[in-house]
Amino acid sequence: SEDIATMFALRRPHQRLFSSTTSRVRSLPKDSIPDFTNGQAVYEHKSTAELMRALAVLRLCGVKSLVDNAPQLMNFGEKIIGKRGLALILQTTFFGHFCAGEDQGGIRPTVAALETAGIGSILDYAAEADEASFSAAVDPDVSDRPVAREYHYVGEEGCDRHVGVFKECIESVHAVSPTGFAAIKVTALGPPELLKRVSSALVEVRRLFEEFDQDHDGTLTVEEFKEGYQRFFVLDDTEHEDLEQLLKASFPTPHAAFEAGAAPVSTATFECGDGQRRVDYVEWCNLLKLEHLTKLTGKCRHQGPLSKAVLTERELEAYHNLLARVDSLAALAARKGVRLMVDAEQTYFQPAIDHIVYSLQQKYNSNGSPSPSGGGDPDPAPPQQRCTIFSTYQCYLVDANQRLQTDLSRAQRFNYNFGAKLVRGAYLVSERERAAAMGYADPVQPTLEATHASYHRAVDLCLDAMVREQSAESRGSRTEFMVASHNQETVEYVLGRVGQLEEGRGRARGEQGDGGDHLGGGEEGDKAAQLDDAFSLKKRVYFGQLLGMSDHLTFLLGGGGWQAYKYVPFGPVHEVMPYLLRRAQENSALLGAAQGAEVGMLRGELRRRLLAAVGFTHKTDASAK
Repeated sequence: SEDIATMFALRRPHQRLFSSTTSRVRSLPKDSIPDFTNGQAVYEHKSTAELMRALAVLRLCGVKSLVDNAPQLMNFGEKIIGKRGLALILQTTFFGHFCAGEDQGGIRPTVAALETAGIGSILDYAAEADEASFSAAVDPDVSDRPVAREYHYVGEEGCDRHVGVFKECIESVHAVSPTGFAAIKVTALGPPELLKRVSSALVEVRRLFEEFDQDHDGTLTVEEFKEGYQRFFVLDDTEHEDLEQLLKASFPTPHAAFEAGAAPVSTATFECGDGQRRVDYVEWCNLLKLEHLTKLTGKCRHQGPLSKAVLTERELEAYHNLLARVDSLAALAARKGVRLMVDAEQTYFQPAIDHIVYSLQQKYNSNGSPSPSGGGDPDPAPPQQRCTIFSTYQCYLVDANQRLQTDLSRAQRFNYNFGAKLVRGAYLVSERERAAAMGYADPVQPTLEATHASYHRAVDLCLDAMVREQSAESRGSRTEFMVASHNQETVEYVLGRVGQLEEGRGRARGEQGDGGDHLGGGEEGDKAAQLDDAFSLKKRVYFGQLLGMSDHLTFLLGGGGWQAYKYVPFGPVHEVMPYLLRRAQENSALLGAAQGAEVGMLRGELRRRLLAAVGFTHKTDASAK
């Protein structure tokens, strides 16, 4: 949904839908890219009845007047045939196409059918709150069209109920799709206003780093730290010793770090060619906690944005409650072997969400080595089970790749596995309206081409990290990522890049010896081969599309041995109504702009089956379009 919403909101009049990547994709290995126009191959796992329903639903989604008036029509239908009658109609049409079922038992056939086609599942309990019921809780300075699911704060008890819903989702993944994912949203687990406050505090912590960084090289020396501290904070004679202690903690010598049992120097401070010890932004965030700000800002020379961003004791308590809820979900997912995707949200929530997620990744994405922050036995789980927490990056945001690069560096430095989901974005309209109303720079890329370029740059950053991890000396942290996109050319770009990189890797193996001789023999050779296989790019790049959409991508990827997934919503029919309405609205835009390519493929495959049924087997163009 995020991918589609951005595609059409950014698109200029008369602009080709996919225009920025064709030349690059054509230069990459084509044998790694399936023929996404082959309708017979796409729909071989679908019954004719399913194809007919899909065609009818998608055609109805293309009728704008029907989609625009869907809420009123459903209210009218409920009055005429009753709630149960309307639910029955939806179950055989829209609900049946876009959702898997109402509960764990109901979703099993859909999940099993996907697995038969080589496709995994990302389960999402899609029931949504009725916005009218909680209008007073909605942030008044945000307006948005229904593009991404939203939760509205209904008190701590409501948040605890959401925990129960998410736990049920995790249990469902474990029960019916053990190799799948579960999705959660942080705004369901705490007050949105609190997340905004935490985000503001984290933004001010970054600005303080930038103020200290006088030469703007992205690192702080001891002298820069000392000068910056004295410039912004009052330091009387009795506190000089405190500053020296702070400097020792922030800029330990390599010897002191090892003596203290800390991580190697590269995980904290490091020395440059000039011999000075430095701290970069990653370590700055690791050193300066939200709890420290109250004491720190008490020494501010002037009360400014940093002082205003400090959380009160009550807010810190609520924040710790939120952290406890998220941690309970992550712990359950880790115990059950379920991977957990944390959705991205609006920019005024995202710094807090990122902060929470990277703490969870450091805790739960163990790669089998002790954490730099403490001891503990290595995680005995096999590598493919250790990337539990996945963060989400909205690539239509101007700062997306900078944040992704920082998080990749953090994972490598602190030696934990890194999981990411790449999307284009879901809140474009509200982000731009809010930026204009409040007078700050638009956080969104200016054009669709810029968003495509940003997305592909994010793909390249992840792939570059994965290639570095394949080297024998770098097999510590392990990167995995999901391409959550309905954009065919983006999918082709990723396939081509992976094929290109694996081809280069194969040539390098050949130079070392035939048949993997470089791995050695016996038990040690087997272990080396398993490790080599675990770091294969093809096994660490995932593709995801929504259930009922872009089947030509998902089914051919799954059939081709790629890690393909469907985003599988479930929940009671009437509680999922808002989700179904949004699917209809998104498909209405998609069909209008893309000339109904998917509808054309469905019609072509139904025509081919009809002709085959009456004995006409001559190949027609329709079967491939």
